[in-house]
Amino acid sequence: SIAIIGNNGNLDARDSRSWQGIQELEIDGGRHPLSHPQFTPDGRFLLAQTDEPALHVYDTKTWEAQDSLPQIPQGAVAYFPSKDGAYAVYTSDTGVTKLWDPRKRHNVAQLDGSGSIVDVSFAPDQSLVATVIYHNSDETKSEPVSRIRIWRTDNGKLLHELRPCEQPTPRARGLQWWPDGKYLLSSIWTGADGCENGIGMWDVKSGRHKAEFTGCGDPDGFAILPEGKGVAALCGSNDIAVWDVASAIGQIEQSPQLGKP
Repeated sequence: SIAIIGNNGNLDARDSRSWQGIQELEIDGGRHPLSHPQFTPDGRFLLAQTDEPALHVYDTKTWEAQDSLPQIPQGAVAYFPSKDGAYAVYTSDTGVTKLWDPRKRHNVAQLDGSGSIVDVSFAPDQSLVATVIYHNSDETKSEPVSRIRIWRTDNGKLLHELRPCEQPTPRARGLQWWPDGKYLLSSIWTGADGCENGIGMWDVKSGRHKAEFTGCGDPDGFAILPEGKGVAALCGSNDIAVWDVASAIGQIEQSPQLGKP
């Protein structure tokens, strides 16, 4: 299997068992940093974005660049497929973000008319999809905001917009579903009184902010540990913080008033 790591704007493909390098990918000598690497559901191709903006496609057998793929809509500059390939979220060259049905090749719904897509994550059962889309101050006519939202994949209807401590957040990145699909987590930076930077957790059914996992400053990436035992994050100090999220969820579910603002 293959692991992809960022390397100063390039992407470094490595063997995930031996960690030996396989291929380094770059655009114009690194002038256009590659980001948001995504494998197609069959693992046959690697997708990556650049700030041109453009979507780049690589064959994982030959590492040759491809013009596009049949399932990707024309003009897409970002593309995030679900694990089963039934749905995808993409951004067009006009800046519109849509939910896409690759098999029927049609748009299910428009999710956002502007902004920059930061992250996309499909629920374990693929029935929902979460997005983080950043809107700068020119777009909002006020403070910049990162909108965390959950949508239904069958019709593209908005289920919830999630807010840390029930307030807008200028920056959010990383989306992880708890293994049972009941909770969604994201790394957040708020600047709001009474709401610290860290990992926020929301109840998917109600859309309410239930917990924050703090003490790591502004986490630079996080992951759910195997079997949902906890969450690990890389802190700005290069330390790794680990939280017992499973116990926190147990307390919330035993006492529903916990986590209410």
